[in-house]
Amino acid sequence: MRRVEPRLCNGALDKPAYQVSESTEHGEVYPALLANDGNRISSVLFGSCAVSGYAENPWWVVDLVNRIKVKFVLLTSCKRNVNVEL
Repeated sequence: MRRVEPRLCNGALDKPAYQVSESTEHGEVYPALLANDGNRISSVLFGSCAVSGYAENPWWVVDLVNRIKVKFVLLTSCKRNVNVEL
């Protein structure tokens, strides 16, 4: 009998998110919800990153809403200057 691996899913996708503060750069706001919106281009230029203002102890949190089993957490850094071909 073949073992079937369970499917992995993004349990944080579009769930409520919060961060220490919201940074505004060039008149744009980069709220916490941009960190878990499903957009995999990690670039401020494409509006796909959450950016907080300076904080001595910065934090970001997501409310998973329901109780789920978390196998791993993947964090990526937001790039400020990215050359991307669309």
